[in-house]
Amino acid sequence: MSNFESKVAQKKRIIDDLYALDEDDFVDVVCKTLPDLSKSKIAKIKNFIANKRLMAGDTVDQGTDLTSSPRVSLPAWKIDLVYRGDLIPKNGLVFMDVEKVNVRDSHQMVAGTVAIVDARRELIFWCIIKQENVCQFFPKLTGLDRKKISEGITVPQAKTLIKKVLVGNTVVGAAIEADLESIGYDWRTNNTSIMEIQDFYRDSKGPFRLYDLAKHFFPQKENYQCSLHSAIADARMTVKIAKRMLLLKMQTPEISTYEKVQRSPKPAKMDVGDKCTCCKTAKKYKKKPAGKQDWRNFDFNV
Repeated sequence: MSNFESKVAQKKRIIDDLYALDEDDFVDVVCKTLPDLSKSKIAKIKNFIANKRLMAGDTVDQGTDLTSSPRVSLPAWKIDLVYRGDLIPKNGLVFMDVEKVNVRDSHQMVAGTVAIVDARRELIFWCIIKQENVCQFFPKLTGLDRKKISEGITVPQAKTLIKKVLVGNTVVGAAIEADLESIGYDWRTNNTSIMEIQDFYRDSKGPFRLYDLAKHFFPQKENYQCSLHSAIADARMTVKIAKRMLLLKMQTPEISTYEKVQRSPKPAKMDVGDKCTCCKTAKKYKKKPAGKQDWRNFDFNV
């Protein structure tokens, strides 16, 4: 009767045998096993080697073809464009959020940043859009300022890439039509459907804010925003809120709206971080009581 060898013991024996080989034989054995490995196994080997080198403090490429040096990943906020064409679904759902800025004179709200994620909350698309003639950036609401906007991609570039993501898919969001309008994207003529979560989450006073929905359903995620307000965080929270909406509709098919959300109090004066630079405030005089002489327009040269 053969002795049973555990998996741990078997691995230890193989490793010990490999270490007993000289360098040339070791390389020969390892290389001869590579053709039998799947791509996923090779990827895991690469990651293992990269992590081992990172732990050893190696940041310089050693010239091997098997792996390259570890690279530091920058947060999306520090770059003007992220585009993952490999993550775009076909006839699926994408979740979008747009942060807007104000255009001089017309005061039209246009897109400053756009974030689109998939149903797994993976970032498909992110961009900062270089808008011209901006008079108000709302930095505490958008995280944007003049310098950040100047680093963005152009409006035509943004529209081209956004169209690639949205065509053929259903885009989900809060006030999604206004978001698409701020980009200049006509979803009706571009084979795109929309799903408005605020049609479901509303009461007699109107739709609920995304912040209030997050606080209601995910109280531990109340402060889900980063130190700088980001459309990416809002888009990812939209996924969670939309999934909860679909679950509620599935559990109670007859329900058309969900009203059990407590609204957060509105501040007496909202601080958005800046003021419109093209507005002129005219000086207003208080109306004088009747019977009192008003000397403001008196001509002393008479």
